[in-house]
Amino acid sequence: MEIKIIKPVISRRENVRYPHYIDKMFSARGGFPYAGAFASQAVPGRLEKVARIGQVEFINDALATTINSVYYALNRSRGPLVWIVCNDNAGLAWEELSPVMVYKTHHIVACGAAAGRLDALYGSRIPVSNARHLDDAVRWALRVAKPGSRVLFSPGTARPCGMDAPDAGKQFIRILKNIEQNAL
Repeated sequence: MEIKIIKPVISRRENVRYPHYIDKMFSARGGFPYAGAFASQAVPGRLEKVARIGQVEFINDALATTINSVYYALNRSRGPLVWIVCNDNAGLAWEELSPVMVYKTHHIVACGAAAGRLDALYGSRIPVSNARHLDDAVRWALRVAKPGSRVLFSPGTARPCGMDAPDAGKQFIRILKNIEQNAL
């Protein structure tokens, strides 16, 4: 089993390639002043590819704090998807995710109060597994993921697993590194 931790690539101004008309327009002025705005920079915690374990890719989207941002993340994913959600708010409008859930997601791993609601909404079409905490959810997702699929951690709340969203994203990465170290 091949395990690879992926580091985000931050573009520098001199490495940014623009369409020919932008290069031509700003070459006379000494360069484009907002080069960073068009660079393909990785934002930590927002659709960040963090690891590949075997043939399964792990994506950290801990900064998806609303239903709309979860919808966007699910819609942007390619291939079969395992969605990890840690949310204690069962009253959110989870049914708004229905159009993208049916076509993109092949398994849901949920921890928190939202697990029961997600099971009631999607359990007949998509398997829903209950996890006790994030570590359990990641290990469960690794078990159910098919080769070539992606695991997306997108909680849909500002306080996933009882901690701040950036801290939950860091813990997600830490769990994956522990799995990597134990597998070697």
